Amino acid sequence: MVGLIGVVLERTMLKRLYALDHLYGLLLTFGLALVIQGLFRNQFGSSGLPYQIPAALTGGRNLGFMVLPNYRAWVVIFSLGTCLVTWYVIERTKLGAYLRAATENPSLVQALRRQRAAHDHPHLRLRRRSRRSRRRSRRAHLPGQSAHGRRISSSWSSRWW
Repeated sequence: MVGLIGVVLERTMLKRLYALDHLYGLLLTFGLALVIQGLFRNQFGSSGLPYQIPAALTGGRNLGFMVLPNYRAWVVIFSLGTCLVTWYVIERTKLGAYLRAATENPSLVQALRRQRAAHDHPHLRLRRRSRRSRRRSRRAHLPGQSAHGRRISSSWSSRWW
């Protein structure tokens, strides 16, 4: 339902602002968010609804200086986990690299998309490497060894650090 409302708003209102400055689109979406929030607040009220805490999260722990309810501890731990997963995705994955590139240089992302589309053609896909070649490449990354298992004379610490 929310997605359908978003599509309708985008096609009826935001599409007309594409040729203008980006600030007009930002101003429209911010204004729409305030109007929608006001409608919901008018319909349902501003006070929250009471809810029952799950039986598994009832009780609390005495930390010495305060009593921490289990439900609040779960909320804190879940929030920290969500923050860590988000950080990991943004900083350590290919998706995060695209997101960071898109915020700093959108034309670079468009160039990467065109380049990737050319390489993803079904007839041009590379076959997966064999077990033997994977073992060789793994062995090549071990400190002090070449791809053929021979020792390298230089110390690995000077090469890697």
